[in-house]
Amino acid sequence: MQASSIDFDKYITTYADFPKPGILFRDVSPLLASARGMNCAINQLASQVAGMKPDLVAGIESRGFLFSTLLAARLGIGSMMIRKPGKLPGRLVDETYDLEYGSATLTVQADAPVAGRSVLLIDDLLATGGTMLAANSLLRSCGAMVPASVVIVELAALGGRALLDMPLIALLFTMTKFDPRTTLLVVALESELPRDLLAGWQIVYSGVGKVNAAITLCDALASSSPKTVVNYGSAGALRTGLSGLYRVTRFQQRDMDVRALGFSLGQTPFEEDMIIDLDGDGLSCGTGDNFVSTPPEMNSDLVDMEAYALAKICRQKAVEFHCFKFISDNANNDAANDWMQKLALGAKLFSNEVLKKHSSFG
Repeated sequence: MQASSIDFDKYITTYADFPKPGILFRDVSPLLASARGMNCAINQLASQVAGMKPDLVAGIESRGFLFSTLLAARLGIGSMMIRKPGKLPGRLVDETYDLEYGSATLTVQADAPVAGRSVLLIDDLLATGGTMLAANSLLRSCGAMVPASVVIVELAALGGRALLDMPLIALLFTMTKFDPRTTLLVVALESELPRDLLAGWQIVYSGVGKVNAAITLCDALASSSPKTVVNYGSAGALRTGLSGLYRVTRFQQRDMDVRALGFSLGQTPFEEDMIIDLDGDGLSCGTGDNFVSTPPEMNSDLVDMEAYALAKICRQKAVEFHCFKFISDNANNDAANDWMQKLALGAKLFSNEVLKKHSSFG
């Protein structure tokens, strides 16, 4: 199963003021109507979740059913339905949750065959996160383990991801648009993001490590004065179940250790701020000048070697900063081999899902 570089944005239609005034409704009907689009979508999702080895895929009413059955068939496992009130027989467990435009209730049969099994959740869209959170609660109350949730579209601005205590995999996510004329891309190595994928974009390659990243970014800020800096790179995952491309919004120094003098792990001496937080929801990253193959002492979702330095400089210089990391390895003994094998996939995913779809140029 290979991930595809198809432009899924073309298969999603947006309708204003539906189902209530002020709501932008994302319609997946064009995707469902396209044999190529659906095949590529299911292939891409299957490639991202196969390693989790789920036993079932649970679709959330109603459009989630359409994707759950196809994904389950591709994975060779069963599927089940999480439904609205009045649609399921027998003794039920229910959960009421908030929607972007009201409230609703989900139900699941109390004796559903999920106890002790790994059940993947899927829906068409994640907005405020209430639907997915309720479905997760229902399944866990019946004894299921939920390794991840999957959606076709994530409305990142609504912050639903922050409510979830499990990985979220989104085929398409809405986000800030970047203008190539005023945006600087900062990447450690050209092998991570080749220049031939970046026609029209300003990019600098910093080399590996915090010092190289800091020197390169300071020089670039002085020479080109960008309004926005976007850091892309590979990262090792410390949290199980993570794969694909993620936005990072929290940065720490995992290798700053002056505890012998009474400072906390990660704290630069005589500075109070240990953590840099960006607006919005995303993963945390621990930055340090070593390639991680065993779990570090500091907890974070990801590890890299440059992001903290870049985030700190942008904060001090009042430059808008965004960071995206592709999970290249699991920070274990296989990290070096995994990193080499996955670089090309990450570059294409970032180029297609962030730069091409979310450019405001032209």
